[in-house]
Amino acid sequence: MKYSASIIRKTFYFLFSTVLIPVNAEEIQYNKFVELSGYLTQEVGIGCCTNGEEEKINYPVIKLRTPINVFSSNRSKPDIDEPPELGVTVMHLVLNDRTWRIFKKYKGKTARVLCSPYHAINSHHMTPVLCEVKSISKP
Repeated sequence: MKYSASIIRKTFYFLFSTVLIPVNAEEIQYNKFVELSGYLTQEVGIGCCTNGEEEKINYPVIKLRTPINVFSSNRSKPDIDEPPELGVTVMHLVLNDRTWRIFKKYKGKTARVLCSPYHAINSHHMTPVLCEVKSISKP
Protein backbone atom coordinates (compact mmCIF):
# COMPACT_ATOMS: atom_id res chain seq x y z
CA MET A 1 0.00 0.00 0.00
CA LYS A 2 1.41 3.42 -0.99
CA TYR A 3 0.87 6.60 0.95
CA SER A 4 1.29 10.07 -0.43
CA ALA A 5 3.90 12.37 1.02
CA SER A 6 1.12 14.70 2.16
CA ILE A 7 -0.57 12.00 4.26
CA ILE A 8 2.75 10.96 5.79
CA ARG A 9 3.58 14.61 6.63
CA LYS A 10 0.15 15.19 8.20
CA THR A 11 0.40 11.98 10.23
CA PHE A 12 3.92 12.85 11.37
CA TYR A 13 2.82 16.38 12.32
CA PHE A 14 -0.20 15.06 14.25
CA LEU A 15 1.84 12.51 16.19
CA PHE A 16 4.53 14.96 17.23
CA SER A 17 2.19 17.87 17.91
CA THR A 18 0.32 15.82 20.52
CA VAL A 19 3.42 15.00 22.58
CA LEU A 20 3.37 17.17 25.68
CA ILE A 21 6.71 18.28 27.07
CA PRO A 22 6.49 20.35 30.22
CA VAL A 23 8.39 23.39 29.00
CA ASN A 24 7.48 25.54 32.01
CA ALA A 25 8.73 22.94 34.47
CA GLU A 26 11.60 23.81 36.77
CA GLU A 27 14.88 22.28 35.63
CA ILE A 28 17.10 20.56 38.16
CA GLN A 29 20.28 18.51 37.87
CA TYR A 30 21.21 15.09 39.15
CA ASN A 31 23.46 14.98 42.24
CA LYS A 32 22.93 18.67 43.09
CA PHE A 33 20.95 19.58 46.18
CA VAL A 34 17.55 21.06 45.45
CA GLU A 35 14.66 22.21 47.61
CA LEU A 36 11.34 20.66 46.58
CA SER A 37 7.86 21.32 47.91
CA GLY A 38 5.10 18.75 47.84
CA TYR A 39 2.85 16.28 49.59
CA LEU A 40 4.59 13.50 51.55
CA THR A 41 3.02 10.06 51.46
CA GLN A 42 3.77 6.40 50.86
CA GLU A 43 2.94 4.38 47.77
CA VAL A 44 2.78 0.64 47.20
CA GLY A 45 5.16 -1.03 44.77
CA ILE A 46 6.47 -4.43 43.88
CA GLY A 47 9.82 -5.09 45.53
CA CYS A 48 12.26 -7.56 44.14
CA CYS A 49 13.22 -9.99 45.51
CA THR A 50 13.01 -11.67 48.89
CA ASN A 51 14.00 -15.31 48.63
CA GLY A 52 13.48 -15.06 44.88
CA GLU A 53 9.89 -13.84 45.21
CA GLU A 54 8.35 -10.44 44.57
CA GLU A 55 6.54 -8.72 47.41
CA LYS A 56 4.47 -5.59 47.90
CA ILE A 57 6.32 -2.83 49.69
CA ASN A 58 5.45 0.66 50.90
CA TYR A 59 7.94 3.35 49.95
CA PRO A 60 8.12 7.06 50.82
CA VAL A 61 7.43 9.64 48.09
CA ILE A 62 7.00 13.31 47.53
CA LYS A 63 4.22 14.34 45.17
CA LEU A 64 5.43 17.61 43.73
CA ARG A 65 3.20 20.66 43.40
CA THR A 66 4.52 21.32 39.91
CA PRO A 67 6.40 19.04 37.49
CA ILE A 68 10.17 19.20 37.19
CA ASN A 69 12.59 18.27 34.42
CA VAL A 70 15.76 16.49 35.56
CA PHE A 71 18.96 16.63 33.52
CA SER A 72 22.54 15.43 33.76
CA SER A 73 24.83 17.55 35.89
CA ASN A 74 27.10 17.77 32.83
CA ARG A 75 24.88 18.64 29.87
CA SER A 76 27.75 18.85 27.38
CA LYS A 77 28.83 15.28 28.17
CA PRO A 78 25.92 13.56 29.97
CA ASP A 79 26.59 10.51 32.11
CA ILE A 80 24.92 7.36 30.77
CA ASP A 81 23.34 6.83 34.21
CA GLU A 82 21.74 10.30 34.10
CA PRO A 83 19.15 10.23 31.30
CA PRO A 84 16.84 13.25 31.15
CA GLU A 85 13.44 12.82 32.79
CA LEU A 86 10.71 15.28 31.84
CA GLY A 87 7.55 16.10 33.75
CA VAL A 88 8.50 14.34 36.98
CA THR A 89 5.73 14.71 39.58
CA VAL A 90 6.47 11.85 42.02
CA MET A 91 9.87 10.94 43.49
CA HIS A 92 10.89 8.01 45.68
CA LEU A 93 12.57 9.45 48.78
CA VAL A 94 15.73 7.85 50.17
CA LEU A 95 15.77 8.32 53.93
CA ASN A 96 18.13 7.55 56.80
CA ASP A 97 16.95 6.89 60.36
CA ARG A 98 16.80 10.61 61.25
CA THR A 99 14.98 11.72 58.09
CA TRP A 100 12.62 8.71 58.34
CA ARG A 101 11.44 9.95 61.76
CA ILE A 102 10.86 13.43 60.32
CA PHE A 103 9.10 11.96 57.25
CA LYS A 104 6.65 10.11 59.53
CA LYS A 105 5.85 13.41 61.27
CA TYR A 106 5.02 15.10 57.94
CA LYS A 107 3.41 12.11 56.21
CA GLY A 108 0.03 13.16 54.82
CA LYS A 109 1.06 16.84 54.80
CA THR A 110 2.79 19.30 52.54
CA ALA A 111 6.47 19.83 53.33
CA ARG A 112 9.73 21.21 51.98
CA VAL A 113 12.41 18.62 51.22
CA LEU A 114 16.10 19.32 50.65
CA CYS A 115 17.54 16.42 48.67
CA SER A 116 19.92 15.29 45.95
CA PRO A 117 18.24 13.58 42.95
CA TYR A 118 19.62 10.58 41.11
CA HIS A 119 18.27 8.24 38.44
CA ALA A 120 16.90 4.78 39.20
CA ILE A 121 19.42 2.04 38.44
CA ASN A 122 17.96 -1.12 39.96
CA SER A 123 14.70 -2.90 40.76
CA HIS A 124 14.62 -1.51 44.31
CA HIS A 125 14.12 1.99 42.91
CA MET A 126 10.40 2.61 42.55
CA THR A 127 10.34 5.79 40.45
CA PRO A 128 12.54 6.94 37.55
CA VAL A 129 14.09 9.66 39.73
CA LEU A 130 14.87 9.23 43.44
CA CYS A 131 15.98 11.88 45.89
CA GLU A 132 18.37 11.31 48.80
CA VAL A 133 16.95 13.45 51.60
CA LYS A 134 19.08 15.74 53.74
CA SER A 135 16.24 17.54 55.55
CA ILE A 136 12.47 17.92 55.75
CA SER A 137 10.73 21.03 57.06
CA LYS A 138 7.51 23.06 56.99
CA PRO A 139 6.64 24.54 53.60
